[in-house]
Amino acid sequence: MNNLIKKFQVFGLFSPKYYSIVLSKIELKLAYMRKEISQVKLKKANEKYCHSFYKFFKKHINDSYFKTNNVKPLKNVVFVYRDSGLETMPKIARLCFERLKAVTRFEIILIDKSNIQEYSCIDPEILSMYRDGEISLTMFSDILRYNLLAIHDCIWIDSTVFLREDFPSDILNYDFISPYCEKGKSLFDNKPELYKYPDLSVSQNYFLAGKKKEIFSKWYDLTVAYLKSETTFLKLARPYYLTYFVFEFLNDEDIEFKKNLENRMPSNENAECIEGLKDEIYDSSKYGYIFSSDTFLFKLSYKMDFKAIKNNKLTVFGKFLETYNISENDVI
Repeated sequence: MNNLIKKFQVFGLFSPKYYSIVLSKIELKLAYMRKEISQVKLKKANEKYCHSFYKFFKKHINDSYFKTNNVKPLKNVVFVYRDSGLETMPKIARLCFERLKAVTRFEIILIDKSNIQEYSCIDPEILSMYRDGEISLTMFSDILRYNLLAIHDCIWIDSTVFLREDFPSDILNYDFISPYCEKGKSLFDNKPELYKYPDLSVSQNYFLAGKKKEIFSKWYDLTVAYLKSETTFLKLARPYYLTYFVFEFLNDEDIEFKKNLENRMPSNENAECIEGLKDEIYDSSKYGYIFSSDTFLFKLSYKMDFKAIKNNKLTVFGKFLETYNISENDVI
């Protein structure tokens, strides 16, 4: 019986600390599903959940897994990842990729499952976990981008990011760039309630660049440390936003990491408005700010339904299509 208990303990089945994380995840999910719950209560539930991971991160903050191996660093490139390649891209992703090719001065490299190891040095165990289906495509994509940015002088954008115009001329001169508002403001100010879960105020990662490699190598190291250490049971508690939790933790707890973020470019604070306000009836006095010059890219999605016309009126998404002379058939 004792041996059986020890075996179960390896998987966290009898560990209160693991129970608390799983239960807090369930509590957070239920809180989010109950529309009547206040944002204050939702934030408290989220903080409780995050705290469980912070305890792990504190123990592993100095773990090191990043290695450059024999990968040759590249300069002035944009990386886009699509595991199955160009041919299977959804319409919106294909639109974004063609737009990128049309407007940027940078070399574009499309990463897929056939060339991952040519440009990155992902930990072999993580690669194996991904190929065996133990980590999701989304999670692997997060790890891949931090690894690439720690090696190359490059830009990362998700395949569903629409580039309005070419990147700023000084984009690679900053230590770190991501969709980010000015200091003291949240990226999620004036956004729908959906985007306030969880409360991720420091950064988003669908667009990243920066010359401070330590930012990305630390982000990579701590994410990998968690994935390599989690038990079978703890996978149930793994957050979809794990890599964001890592970033928020490093910003809170690592003085050098936070210092490296000081020289960052506030950018693209309206990047999520097309997606977030997609079906709202377009009113220039209300939504004209979305198309301001401060935002040079928009985050879109192929997982959401978009309507160009609603009640015989142009929607925010419809205004986007009209502005860039895009046919509905090209995206829907």
